[in-house]
Amino acid sequence: MVRAFVKNGATRQWSDGTYAGSCKLYLTSGDPFFPYSGATGDGVYRINVQGTPTDVYCDMTAQGGGWTLAVVIQPGSLAHGDVVAAAGNTMSTSVAGKLSDSAINALNTLGYYRFDCSTSRVFVRNTVNTWTSIRSNSYSWSVDLTLGGVTFATSATRSGYVFSTFPSGINPHHNYASMGGAAEGYGCYYNGWNMAGALWVK
Repeated sequence: MVRAFVKNGATRQWSDGTYAGSCKLYLTSGDPFFPYSGATGDGVYRINVQGTPTDVYCDMTAQGGGWTLAVVIQPGSLAHGDVVAAAGNTMSTSVAGKLSDSAINALNTLGYYRFDCSTSRVFVRNTVNTWTSIRSNSYSWSVDLTLGGVTFATSATRSGYVFSTFPSGINPHHNYASMGGAAEGYGCYYNGWNMAGALWVK
């Protein structure tokens, strides 16, 4: 007998009061007693983040669903940069906040991250498969515009901060380390700084 489904209250969780380990695991629990049914869809879910119940926004529809909102980037804000610890929350894309870097790494099962900035969506990863919010870092980052047909190995790469996009046809990207001052690097970069964006993990 099915004994749990997604319940919508202040936040979505299993109807028996338990919660999944990530947004992805609500979709793919592998347990027939915990089907993804009931109050499904995008929204705030309770998940287990390194042993702590945490309310996060889950994108359950784009690119197969199961994406956990890890970092919220707002124009005029540097709250997402050089902050390794958690800051604020990630229950909405409209207020700056982030999960801790260690939580982001614990939630990553794919080896890459989804990065939205303004109207752009790309997928990023680095050579060590480790997320860092430190703006100037030694990792070599690569971007895939489609997650299909364009391989990471042949995509543009750079060392340094990840919160800028550089898809084909756009002027060469910039990152904080090369901008000559934090004032030029608020928000995320897509045809210019000071854009709203988000990092997603699953």
